[in-house]
Amino acid sequence: MNRILRTNAIPRVLPDEVDGARFITLQPAAAGALGVPHCSLNALAREVLRKAGITVADAVFARQTLKSVISRIYPDTDPSSIAARIGEVLSVMLRTGIDAEILIEQGSKRTRDVGLVARNYRAALHQAGRIDRNEILLEAAGRTPERQRLLIYGYHRARKEEIHFIDSIAGDGSVCFLPVTDDAIFNVNRDWLGFLENNGWRIDDAGAAPRSVGEGLGQRFLGAGKLIADIRATEYPNIESEIRGVLSEVKQLVVSGTDVRQIAVVCRDQGLYADMVTSVAAEYRLPVVTRHNVRLANTAFGGFVRVLLTAAVEFNYESVARLVRHPFGPGLNERDWATVRKNRASGRDAWTAFQPALDKVIWPASQPLGLWISGLMSAFDAFDVRRKAAARPRESLAYDKFFAALYAVNRLDGGRALTLVEFAGLAAEVLADEAVRFQPSAAGVAVRSPDEILGAEFAHLFIVGMAEGILPSPVTEDTAIDFFERKILLGHGAEFAEAAELARWEELSFYFTLLAGRQEVSLSYPATVDNGERVASSYFDRLGIVPAKAALTEVTVSSVEERRTILLRHVGVPGDDATLRSARHQHAVESRRESSAPYDEYDGMVGAAIDPAGRRWSVSQLTTIGQCRFRWFAQQILRLKPVDEIDPGMDYRKRGTFYHRVLEIAVRRAMDEPDIRAGTLRNLDAAFADAEADPQIDRPMLSNWDLQRTEHIRALRKAVEAADFISDGSRVVGLEQEFNLEWQGFRMKGYIDRVDETPDGLIAIDYKTSSKPPYGAKDETGRLSIDLQIPIYSNVALRHLYPQGKLGNSLYYSLTKGTILRQEKDDDFPKLEAFVKKVKLDLAAGNFAVDPDVNFDACTYCQFDAVCRKGTRLDRKNNQ
Repeated sequence: MNRILRTNAIPRVLPDEVDGARFITLQPAAAGALGVPHCSLNALAREVLRKAGITVADAVFARQTLKSVISRIYPDTDPSSIAARIGEVLSVMLRTGIDAEILIEQGSKRTRDVGLVARNYRAALHQAGRIDRNEILLEAAGRTPERQRLLIYGYHRARKEEIHFIDSIAGDGSVCFLPVTDDAIFNVNRDWLGFLENNGWRIDDAGAAPRSVGEGLGQRFLGAGKLIADIRATEYPNIESEIRGVLSEVKQLVVSGTDVRQIAVVCRDQGLYADMVTSVAAEYRLPVVTRHNVRLANTAFGGFVRVLLTAAVEFNYESVARLVRHPFGPGLNERDWATVRKNRASGRDAWTAFQPALDKVIWPASQPLGLWISGLMSAFDAFDVRRKAAARPRESLAYDKFFAALYAVNRLDGGRALTLVEFAGLAAEVLADEAVRFQPSAAGVAVRSPDEILGAEFAHLFIVGMAEGILPSPVTEDTAIDFFERKILLGHGAEFAEAAELARWEELSFYFTLLAGRQEVSLSYPATVDNGERVASSYFDRLGIVPAKAALTEVTVSSVEERRTILLRHVGVPGDDATLRSARHQHAVESRRESSAPYDEYDGMVGAAIDPAGRRWSVSQLTTIGQCRFRWFAQQILRLKPVDEIDPGMDYRKRGTFYHRVLEIAVRRAMDEPDIRAGTLRNLDAAFADAEADPQIDRPMLSNWDLQRTEHIRALRKAVEAADFISDGSRVVGLEQEFNLEWQGFRMKGYIDRVDETPDGLIAIDYKTSSKPPYGAKDETGRLSIDLQIPIYSNVALRHLYPQGKLGNSLYYSLTKGTILRQEKDDDFPKLEAFVKKVKLDLAAGNFAVDPDVNFDACTYCQFDAVCRKGTRLDRKNNQ
């Protein structure tokens, strides 16, 4: 029997080898290079197994069988997590025929566990009349298949199972390409070459001189060729600039008439590059095709499934809000959203009142899997998920793949009742195990991994990501069987790949990638990835190439968006679309905001006077404008406000409002008694209950309120019991005392928490829940030291309310500390009058520029920081 091994380092099919032979190619790209239909060794092996009546287990059956085996061996563990941990090493064992008994007898406890699972899993499949898909080649080889005349091309990196199957099925006249040289990266090929030669294969190592750019570069990689002068190697600042540079060149080729089938972009880590490649390609209107797979869990559809099942389990505000707001969710109009946020809707009744479709995710506590699937499908129909997913091919495929897997599981194990939590866990496993194409497209520029172009040819080859840690990929330990134990097991006949062998495989794969470039090979790498620096791949050194930094000033414009970006920076060049004109305007605004130029209208310097008498003012408004003019302007003039969403906790503002109301009720009921303190304490519990029921208080509904209320009552009782709560000889003459008056040209309105008549005169008392006095307005040094509230209450409001009364020193009283925080001082009112004059000048000038205090204390609770964008830019403005 005449069977030939072509061992030249540059595999090349000769014309006389084509006729009469059946072509077997590793990848479709290799078949395309030869102009023949694609048929892989796996497909050929499946033909053999079908004739022998052997069934290959599908992914769902295999996964369920494996989990069942793990559950029987280790009943107190999570079978899904164990299956994920040992999945890779189990595949290697089944693919290469490693005897599980060796692991059981010679390995550590962890390794014995892997061996036990492998042995029982394989036995369970065989008992069901199936084999694992990883066993296909060795199983077919053992069936002594009918020999055929084959031309096997693209399997240039020898693997045990492939060599055994090739040897068993290749007949007379067959040719197999297995490149071998003295270089260490061909060590594995060299070892299997001896095996095949002993089995009657004839070696033909007739030399083949390099005749393409890629072949010459490959020879250079092996240290045997000369450096090719026109090889381009580029260092880009980051992945985005790299992809833009590469795809810009690709687009120029396509525009100039190059067939897209003659162009390939090779990427070792497609998970890292896929999103950027597809988004930039879409911007460039450049069709690309990738065979990269993505787990259902990483698709938008997969994310929606998790969100929906989490909402069904919890049905609280956060989980259901995420479901309703998801692009695949049922949605809600803005008016209802405002109500939902304000009331923090929680529970099935509360949510279905706003969105009736949510009743489709109200399910029984337990039911068979088939009913769970039907219920989930019903919810998806109600939310119109199928139509929404159809707009994106990947999401539509994910939808179909998910339900196909669920139905397959139901056929295998559908009779057992599952709780909602158990069904959610099953759905999560399906999402983690099943995958779809990242970009389901039929035509375009090929974006491939190195293994996908073995044996292929492209006129223009672009290899991206040539940085250490990306290409070559780092060799990592397997969590199931590490490299140390692999060496031990090798001595007993269990042949796992060692670290050096994995590294050589990376080098061999890159070598064959280089051979695929016929006319042009371009190499590139990003200098940074995720803000971390990367160094150029060591493969550049082997090639004798030093990457040049990308000349980013010489960018080829490849999209409308890039054209606008360039024109935006050239003010003298006229723009020809509304988007660019708007962008230029915004760019000018931002440039000025960040410069040292004086404030303009975009920083609050509007120049439009505001008459203080034309507005109603409160003390808090005056304090706000005194702390930062822009904050007042944004709040009162621009009417900006944050989303009206209730906070789930009792923050200091809500606590203050609530405490004020409790004390108002309790003190009002006791103010006519001779001992106000005792009366207030006696009425405190009842007043607390009345405040809880007051709808105007809008107390947050907290799950642990029964525990919290005790602490709040204790705090209020302590505040009332303190000596500073009311001075000796004093009586309360006013609660929530309202005042309406005109002062210094300002129409003032407000409420005083409490007015006491003391031996020293009438005083205003303002309750605070903080432990220190409130911030005032800015003084001349920019610090918040000018108190406004107490001076206005005492010298303006009380004088208006009690014109004949004697006035004492008003104060702030801390309800949390039970002490006086601050009393009125003699110089408070003169400072206040000077402050008011300055406010009038700013209002008259329309000056509301951003000007927080020097310590940014006023910014602590400000909700307009996204608008004012304070920071170092203010130093540039204020130092002029």
